[in-house]
Amino acid sequence: MWRTCLPVLLSLFLLFPWDGARVEAGFLAPVPITPKVLHTPAPGMLLVASRAVHDRYFTATVVFVLQHDEHGSLGIIINHPAQVRLGDWMPELDGTPQASMLLHYGGPVYPEYMTVLMENWKPEQREDDPDRVFHVTGKLYASFDPSVLKELQQAGADPQRRLRCYFGHLGWYAGQLEKEIQNHYWHLVPGDVDAVFGSETGSLWQRMIERLEPLDRVVPPGVSLRTQ
Repeated sequence: MWRTCLPVLLSLFLLFPWDGARVEAGFLAPVPITPKVLHTPAPGMLLVASRAVHDRYFTATVVFVLQHDEHGSLGIIINHPAQVRLGDWMPELDGTPQASMLLHYGGPVYPEYMTVLMENWKPEQREDDPDRVFHVTGKLYASFDPSVLKELQQAGADPQRRLRCYFGHLGWYAGQLEKEIQNHYWHLVPGDVDAVFGSETGSLWQRMIERLEPLDRVVPPGVSLRTQ
């Protein structure tokens, strides 16, 4: 499904200045720090925003990469829990354990749509929508179809099964994420599924950035990526 959405995402990037236009405007000016880890992006990796990033969408964020290939990249912010219950979004789940789960803010692209991240469980594919569930990494699957939650509820509880739901996501056109990493906008680090499903995601960025950018390597005052 994400591939079918890509042309629409690309058109949005051209229309809204928060994304594509910021590259040409110098928003992603290189930050004078050297990340400890720098790899080619891949599904399951984490993007940790640099301390120098000052942007209403990405400041102090940790992003989990869902997809990355020659067409572009998709990801979700994993450290911004919202004070919205899943049952408020889907009243049909009232009375189920899922209803009390908190939704997370995944990003500014299509905030009206939900992204479901599931571990140790893959819903059945449908002939009319073969891409509704896609593999991320290991035993981790994702879907933009909230109906998988009903199937998960019917499948019953499983202590080995973990679930998290996000509204909105992030998208990059081909080559854009690589350029942002090269300009030190993001630290790219190996994925950590336990961090994704952890109970203290709100402090995840602070804990990670203290290892990636110790205070003695903080960007000097005046170096900023803030937009006008």
